[in-house]
Amino acid sequence: MAIGQPQSASRRGQDATRLLPWLQERNKTFARMPQEVLAELFGHAEVRRYSRGAAIQEQGQPATHAYVVTEGTVTIRVKRTGIIRELFSYEPGEVAGLLAFVDQQMALYEIYSSTNSEVIRIDTRRLAQLRAAFHPMAMSVLDAFMPMLVEHLRELDKRCVKLAARKNASIHGSGQKFRRDDR
Repeated sequence: MAIGQPQSASRRGQDATRLLPWLQERNKTFARMPQEVLAELFGHAEVRRYSRGAAIQEQGQPATHAYVVTEGTVTIRVKRTGIIRELFSYEPGEVAGLLAFVDQQMALYEIYSSTNSEVIRIDTRRLAQLRAAFHPMAMSVLDAFMPMLVEHLRELDKRCVKLAARKNASIHGSGQKFRRDDR
């Protein structure tokens, strides 16, 4: 599937910084960030609209952007051996693709628009350059996003434990619960 193109070009070139007051009301992470950090993050960001089912970021492509949902629902899913698993869905005010703030390796998942959606596409490559130089602004961004990222990782861990329990039960037929110390 090709990366989805914006549904409508009318808002694509829109200045993402004008959405900051709304975003700061919806998401405490952005409310806590200093104005100069927000200006750096959103100054080069772009607003994009996607139609339902459009790929925003493909699995296996470099994860160079994070996506702040402003309308609709965006979902992360993994495709492995013909099986598709949806992991998370994000609503307005939430951020998909958080790992791009930390690491720009190949994406292990696809981000797609599960409804007609609008996102602010934040290019995280500049932040990576600042982080490599130990620039204080990069450190401020990482400090702000770490609690959100940790929460996502905890949720992913819970889901992995549940999947392993189902897999264990289907293999052994025991019906017993999977315990963390069984790993």
